[in-house]
This record gives sequence, C-alpha cells and structure tokens, in this order.
Amino acid sequence: MATSNKPSSKPRPDGELRQSQMITTYGPGALVDLVGDAILIPGLEYWSYRGAAGYEVAAPELARSLRRRGFKLSATTPFRTPPVTTDDEQNTGCGIKAIEFPSWFVCPNRACERLIHKRDTDYKNGERRHRCASADKPRKLVPVRFATACVCGHLDDFPWEWFVHAEQGRCDAPELRLIDRGSGDLSDVIVRCENCGVERSMAKARGDRSLPRCHGHRPWLAAYVGDPQVAEDCNENQRLLVRTASGGYSSQVESALTIPRSSTPSDVRDFLVRHDKRDLAAIGSAAELKMARKFITVLQTPPPCIARLSDTELWQAIEAFREESGADDNDPRPVRETEYSTMIHAPTEVGDHIYSKGGAEIDEDFYAVKPPRSACPLPPGIADLVLVERLREVRVLTGFTRLESPTPNIYGEFDANSNRAALALSADWLPASEIRGEGFLIVFDLVALGAWEDRPIVKERERELEVGWKLRFPMHKQQSMTFMGIRFYLLHTLAHMLITQVSLECGYAASAIRERVYCSRKDEQGALPMAAILLSTGSSGSEGTLGGLVGQGRRIQHHLQEALRRAKLCSHDPVCGRQHAHEGTPGRALLGAACHGCLFIAECSCERSNQYLDRALVVPTMGVEHADQLAFFAAPAL
Repeated sequence: MATSNKPSSKPRPDGELRQSQMITTYGPGALVDLVGDAILIPGLEYWSYRGAAGYEVAAPELARSLRRRGFKLSATTPFRTPPVTTDDEQNTGCGIKAIEFPSWFVCPNRACERLIHKRDTDYKNGERRHRCASADKPRKLVPVRFATACVCGHLDDFPWEWFVHAEQGRCDAPELRLIDRGSGDLSDVIVRCENCGVERSMAKARGDRSLPRCHGHRPWLAAYVGDPQVAEDCNENQRLLVRTASGGYSSQVESALTIPRSSTPSDVRDFLVRHDKRDLAAIGSAAELKMARKFITVLQTPPPCIARLSDTELWQAIEAFREESGADDNDPRPVRETEYSTMIHAPTEVGDHIYSKGGAEIDEDFYAVKPPRSACPLPPGIADLVLVERLREVRVLTGFTRLESPTPNIYGEFDANSNRAALALSADWLPASEIRGEGFLIVFDLVALGAWEDRPIVKERERELEVGWKLRFPMHKQQSMTFMGIRFYLLHTLAHMLITQVSLECGYAASAIRERVYCSRKDEQGALPMAAILLSTGSSGSEGTLGGLVGQGRRIQHHLQEALRRAKLCSHDPVCGRQHAHEGTPGRALLGAACHGCLFIAECSCERSNQYLDRALVVPTMGVEHADQLAFFAAPAL
C-alpha cells in the first residue's frame, strides 16, 4: 500500500487522554493541564461520537441499580465509552471539545508579572499573548494556578480584583500583578494592585470564610465560561483551589461484574443491547422474525454471531434477553449481592475446562469454577475458594465532588443525596469503561466469623473504630451514612495483605491487582450474608489476561500464611500497633494499626483510598493488648 509523506491536512488534537482516565480522573468538570494550556473537560453534551468505534456498553444490573436510585438513563444505551475514532487518522467530528479555563493569565516575565483576563489578550497560533512593557515583542502568557470551588462541585475564576481590594476598598482602574517568590508557600505569593499600591498575600484566601459566597457556576456545562444559564443556587462559601491539587476532582465511580443470567453468548447479548428496543421492538414471535429478516436492515446484514442462528434460536435469545432486561428496576438488591450469589454457586472444576464447558463455548464475560478441595486445601477460617477465570467489569462515572472525597456505602454504592456535581444537563447516559481479566474469590467461614465478632475484645475494638468514624465525618453526614462495621475492616485489611503478597509471585505488579470486598453487616435485616474478597486484574483490551492470578489462587493456603507472617511485624512497630482510631487525628480516624510500612497500597488498587484498615484484627500485632484474642487468624511462625 502506497503512503504519502505529506503532512495531514486534518488538525491534530491539542492533547490525548486514555479512555480509562476519562472515567476515573478526567471526567466532565475535571481540570487538565496540557503542554501550553489549561482546560476544563466539558459536560456529556459536548462529547461527539461521529465516526466513533463501538461505544455502547452493556451492564443491565448496574443500569437497574442506578435507575432505582434516581438516575435518568436511556433504555437502549445507558452507558458509553469515551469517543475514539475507528482508525488511526484523526476525525475532527469525534472527540471532546474542551473549554479554556481559567480565564486569567499571568506573564512569566519577572519584570512584568501582570495578571490579565483573557478578554484583554491577543490569541494567535493557539497561544495567549500580551505586550510587556519590558519586552520588544508580545510575550506568551501562562494560566494562573488558582481558582475557587465549593464542596458542591461548583467552580469559578478566582476573584482577583475583589480579593486584593477587600480590606482597602474598590479601585477605579486596577492593574494587578501576581508576585511569586518561588518558595511554594502561599504566604510568598502576593497579589498587588499597581494603581493604588494595595497588596495582599494569597495565604489570606485559605480560610473557610475568606472568599465570597459561591455563585453556583458550572462552567463545564456552559457554552462559555460565566454562562449564567447553567448556574444553580448554592449556600456554600467559595474556597481556594490550586488547579493541580488532588482535591480538585474526586470522581464517583461505581462498577459491576457481568454476571450472565442466561446461556445467551455475550456477542449475541451485545447485539441485542444495541438493536432490540431500537430496531427489533416490533417483532413478537418467531414467525414475525422470519419475515423481519427480509426488511430490517440489521437483520439483512447481521454479524456472524446472528447469521449462524436459526429463526427459532434467535427468537429464543430475544425472549431471554427481554425477560432479563424487563427485571424490576425497583428491586432493592445491591449489585454485589447478585455477583456474590452467582460466584459462590460456581460449579466444581472437572478435568480440563479451559476451552470447553460440557461441549459448549465458555462465556467470554464470565466463567468461574471451584477447585476440588483435595487439590486446593483451605486454611482455617476460609470456607471456599472460587477461581474466576474470565470476568468483565464495567466501571461507570456517576458524578464527582470537589474538596471532599465521596464515601460509598458498604456495597460500593454512592448516596443519591450526596453533593454530587452533574455530568450533563440533559444527557441520558453515563461514561463507562470495560475491564476484562481474571481473579479469585476468597469466601470466609460465616460461623467462625460470627463467633469472632461476638468476642468481648472484638466488640470493644469495634466501638473504638466507630468513635473514630464519628470523628472523621461531621454530624450532618452521619445521618446519611452507616458505620461499616468490624467485619468490613477485617476483610479490607486482609485484601491489602494478600495483594502485596500475591504480587511477589504472580508476575503482576501490586498496582495491577484490584480488590473488591463483598460484605454485609452482621444481623442486617434482609441482607444476604456476605464475607468475601475478590482479587482481580485486567486490562481495557478485549483479550483479557493470561491466567497468572488464577494460578496463584490455587495456592491460597501458602499466600495466606506468608501474608500473615509478613503482617505480624511492621517496620514501624510498636508505634504502628499502638495507634487507635478514636485517639488519632482526623486523617487517621478510619485507621487502627495501619501505615505505609505494612498495609497501604496503590490508590488504584484500593476501593477505599487506604482507609478502614486495622492489622490487629487479622493477625496478632505488637503493641496491642490481648492481641491473640483480637486477631481472627492465629499467630504464624516468623
């Protein structure tokens, strides 16, 4: 094939982000630094899919759960991946049109340091410029690194003119300079008005009431920064926000594993997700389907998975799909209960099942088996082991917050009444990504776990952890939240121990292994009793992984013994072991005996941002009174 050396006439994008980043880090409302610009990711209405590759994502269980909690989602395409073109060439109609933010710029010339609004700049060749008094030609400006935000997610430009004159009164013709002495401390960043000589340190903007009331601005949803039509009422105060600070964007991501309810192959299900309600809705029987093949476009040139099915087989698949999709959206069961129930009822492994399952193809999205007990002995306290050889996880961005991180409940779901900022004004879908991989599920013995929870020393430790939880969250938040309970601390802590241990022998880095905790509170009315942890790894590609983690699951007894042996002594003991949640600072109020030396792992691997951890609950720990009675597992030999 001949190629041309001529440069493409199509404009290149100013920057690129991975699809997974658009779900977790840079979704709508996020601030992004490019090489020469600062931008704001816009709402979903500004995501263009013209010429995009297959972007519809099927996750019916998660869609039902979100609808039950008040999300308005399309019946046909509730989830979409961020737009990606079908080939290597850039398509100007496919992508995300970002918004320039903030609106203020500063001159990097030390002799100038002028603060200038973009309306007073010259825009040429993709750069903001102005003419310095001390320069012969226009100088390139850089975006200021300060903005304002509130806990409801609203965002606005920093009120420079108001701030510098707040104590002295208004200036008729302000000329502002931003003087940064380079130490990194806000007290060394000075805003000065050259016209009236007033100056003020940025350190005075750090207080909760140092800035005006929030105006409710949502520039990521607007056609332009400052569009009053998208503002909403807000009773919070503005707070200083450094654009690159970690608190500037905290995504609310929910996920679900694909658990097939029927034997319909995944490629057939994907076809029906796209076309059943849109193109096949009028078909009501196998006889009508035979006639429809002649007139409906998607059936005239169907994909191979549909072409090889007879009319009867395709109609049976349509009926099964409609029955599954018609499940009650008001069903109160959390998604994780469905996942847990399916996995613990997985069949026992028989012979070589890698390529076939009773003569049928293994489902591409989910396949789990239990190894024979004789081939895989389990340690005391562990009731079962499930090898999930194929899994598909769908992660969905439901909203975001600023300044304060969101806290999901024990089932990984976010409260619908939280300060969630909207991703769109009218879009009836949410951005999602697919992860395919493998993992293994460790199921605890509920009888042994219940006996452990009834120990007086364990109940006393639970009361201490609950006091710390109350110190961490203000009273108004506690009304919509529930304490996780001692069982969750135990499961979550063991998950961190095993991730670190398994990564040493499985070939995957610890940051590539992710936890998923299945837990219900003891004696909770109507809840399915759950106590299990799923360790999984995966990638966003369609191929998944190669079985390395499943292979380590077969050695769970070895890994558990090694994890307990390593966790028995922390490099910071006895200081680490003597820490108590109810005595610590707010930053440690959700932690018992836990620190960077023993339990903390990569943020991408942990569902709870390295919180709700206590090593003393799992293994006897130095510095803890009655350590042998408090720990669930016996002390291993060093």
